[in-house]
Amino acid sequence: MAGGAPEAAARPPALLLVTSPSGDHAEALLRPLPFHIGRLGENHLALRDNRISRRHARIVAEGEGYVIEDLGSSHGLYVNGRRVERHRLRHGDQIGFGFEDTYRLTFLLGGAGVQGLLEQTEPGSGLARLRAMLEVARALQASLSTDEVLAAVVEAALAITGCPRGFLLLEEGGELAVRVARDRSGPLPGAEPRLSRAQLRQALAGRSALLTISRQAVAGGIALPLVRIRTGAAQQTTALSPGEDTVGMLYMESDQPVELPAGSGELLATLALEASTVLENARLLEEGWARQRMEEELKIARRIQENLLPGELPACEWLRAAGASLPSREVGGDYYDLRPVSPDCWALAMADVSGKGVGAALLAALLQGMLVAAPYARLPVEEVMGRLNRFLLERTRGEQYATIFYGLLESSGRLRWVNAGHPPALLMGRGGVRRLPAGALPLGLLEEACYSVQEVRLEPGDRLVLYTDGLTDARSPAGEFFSLARLERAAAARAEAPAAELHRALLEAVEQFTQASEQADDITLLVVEYGEGG
Repeated sequence: MAGGAPEAAARPPALLLVTSPSGDHAEALLRPLPFHIGRLGENHLALRDNRISRRHARIVAEGEGYVIEDLGSSHGLYVNGRRVERHRLRHGDQIGFGFEDTYRLTFLLGGAGVQGLLEQTEPGSGLARLRAMLEVARALQASLSTDEVLAAVVEAALAITGCPRGFLLLEEGGELAVRVARDRSGPLPGAEPRLSRAQLRQALAGRSALLTISRQAVAGGIALPLVRIRTGAAQQTTALSPGEDTVGMLYMESDQPVELPAGSGELLATLALEASTVLENARLLEEGWARQRMEEELKIARRIQENLLPGELPACEWLRAAGASLPSREVGGDYYDLRPVSPDCWALAMADVSGKGVGAALLAALLQGMLVAAPYARLPVEEVMGRLNRFLLERTRGEQYATIFYGLLESSGRLRWVNAGHPPALLMGRGGVRRLPAGALPLGLLEEACYSVQEVRLEPGDRLVLYTDGLTDARSPAGEFFSLARLERAAAARAEAPAAELHRALLEAVEQFTQASEQADDITLLVVEYGEGG
């Protein structure tokens, strides 16, 4: 390890100058190493050409230099026109992929690229100021003002071209809008290019990185497209081709024909890429803020939903219970409840709203409000279900539905229930495990659906297991379902266990079966134990 440090220190920095089929230029610093090149976005340099292999080549460190290796590509790797499997790179080597009309890479050592030209500018020049601002902006992950950096890009472009006026225009709602306008002395508020928008769009449609425009309205002009960029796995910027990926343009205009000094075209192309990078960073930053706001709102919604679930389940003389709901997302569409109607009667409910996420959670909350109020209205169970069915139909027009198990358990052991399309409840007693299957359609499907009440009498020691299909549909890594049969076997194995212990054992059985893999659906489980003293 100690022997490798001097070698790394002696190795000069390097970069690839990337030339796209349309003539765009971009830079890719060779870090980290190995540096991977290919079609997939996970490569350090991702190139949009289906003929290039997904993982085409890589550049590795060797001694004090760099070596490029073919990774078994379909069409081969070429250096200076010769196909190679492995090649030690030298400054100026041309790297190709077996086709004339695809990307070309130029290997450059040290500061020999465009960055090197920037570093040679005088300390007080516009380019030096631009370089400093870009370095700070990158270090702060684009937390500086986007407009300030874009204005510096235009200022530097004016210095390079010698043009008196410069504009940076962006696509907004299908129109090109001026984002920055300035001359050599400063900003030009409200200024517009002399060329019409149609003429500017014609420049963009030319799919060329550098265009010189001559029109009757203006003696000379230089237009460079700003293209949509993406960032690879190692945060290296990759420019996409103009055309449908164009997001705006950098436009310099002059009253005289424009003649660019040698090497200026490369600098201007880099400025356009830097402007595109700044815009992409601003977009990603805004998306990050929006995502953060959404995550905060979902966390609040999750806390509210958790508070809607019963905080404490009964542990009285004749009734004990344990329950939990595990959403597959931040919020879910499952709901369960167990609440007293009178000292001798408890209402129990479990619902599963179709779909996932916020929409299902909101609908589940609405159903919960109606189910909480139902027992106090002294309505028959079948009337409660009929009203819930009409409520869902009015709100969702049949586009969403809910399966519900709803019942009233009395201290005498009498259970009157309706199962509206919900998975069969399990009644565990001295005779084994018995299913209480659905006897009606889910709520929210048909207005004429009927919900007849069924009745059973529990004996002391009986247990009722309610669950949603997320539990039985939980999958193993091999794709096998946990299934109702496995649930019955797991329940039968702990038939004598108290409610809390049985509840914990069933959830552990599911977790062991799935090996803690990601849930595809919400999982909700409620175990109710009817005891002596009823």
